Amino acid sequence: MAKSQEKMRAHKLRRSGMSINKIAKKLSVSKSSVSLWCRNLSMTKKQRERLRKKMIAGGHKGRMMGARKNKQKRILVMRNAENNANQLIKKISARDLLFLGLGLYWGEGNKNTENRFILVNSDSFIIKAVIKWLKEVMGIPRELLTLQVYINKQHKYRVEKVSQYWSAELKIPRQQFRGPVFIYTPHKKIYANHETYMGVLHLYVQKSSALKYATMGMLGAIKRHL
Repeated sequence: MAKSQEKMRAHKLRRSGMSINKIAKKLSVSKSSVSLWCRNLSMTKKQRERLRKKMIAGGHKGRMMGARKNKQKRILVMRNAENNANQLIKKISARDLLFLGLGLYWGEGNKNTENRFILVNSDSFIIKAVIKWLKEVMGIPRELLTLQVYINKQHKYRVEKVSQYWSAELKIPRQQFRGPVFIYTPHKKIYANHETYMGVLHLYVQKSSALKYATMGMLGAIKRHL
């Protein structure tokens, strides 16, 4: 194809909204040649708008493709991590559970001089793990547990729903729950999770001085070994 014909065709394709890269590939010429031919190309307002929209659409398509690739990579990494974890943690032994419970209490439990076992958290799975540890490792029956919800006063109208949630999630009857404690800290902002927020749960063990001593003693032993 003669250069003049290539140039005319490049102009036509450019006015239709095609990118410099695509024109170069279509005509089998260098990108610099196409760029030079179209550098001073005059276009109508409509043609410029069409070109702008195609450029935006092309960029969006590229971003979407990139996002899909990143998502696929992330899913693959997560699956590999899950498979590796399943191989590493095949079964949780009684000793594993002992250290898991101690670690959770070390991070979330009451460690002052008060002779009561108290653990505070908003994650129901952490509370469940500690209840399992108390029963299976420390020999504490569920009947000795007392629970109490702490929540901002903005959620007062939801407190019945919140209490029902914790009771059902932990499979502990409402009779073992103390009345909720409302925190009077003003929040200027309403968060997106307002209707799903379930407050912070305080887990108490009745007559727990011996349990507290035993737990703190084991944590002390771990500190010494570390």
